[in-house]
Amino acid sequence: MPGPGRRRLLTLAATAILTAPPSGRPVAAQEPLSHIPFCSSDSSARAFVEQVRFRVAGTDSLSRRAQAAVGLSPLATDEVNLVVDDGVCLAASTAYASHGGTPGGMPAPFPVAVVRAGDRYLVRLPDPDPAGRGEPRTLVFDVQFRPVGGYGAVP
Repeated sequence: MPGPGRRRLLTLAATAILTAPPSGRPVAAQEPLSHIPFCSSDSSARAFVEQVRFRVAGTDSLSRRAQAAVGLSPLATDEVNLVVDDGVCLAASTAYASHGGTPGGMPAPFPVAVVRAGDRYLVRLPDPDPAGRGEPRTLVFDVQFRPVGGYGAVP
């Protein structure tokens, strides 16, 4: 029969084994979500802002039809900005994944490039097409992250 010290050690070992996370990694080694940046603000994201500014700047009838087809309307360029708030980007990532924007159905959360244009959020993956195969898949959401449109074909 083991002594009280040995019994306590065996109890602690059994508890540690039974409460270990399923991944086998210690909890301390896992990265908490609060430390993962969800907003992309690299050169690709800054180029995305400029593309959106160009897209919403047109006020002629052809531009308005193109804007309306993807859920946008004409705006002044100062109403188009890159989002750097991780809470907004987390919500955008979840909405993007929920509406089929990710290749292979990648689950959220993941980093996204988000542009606020008036009462719309435009969301795409950061540097989604480094090979330059076409316009990246961009989804357009209202401020409640309900889908209103989108464009581009490369997910």
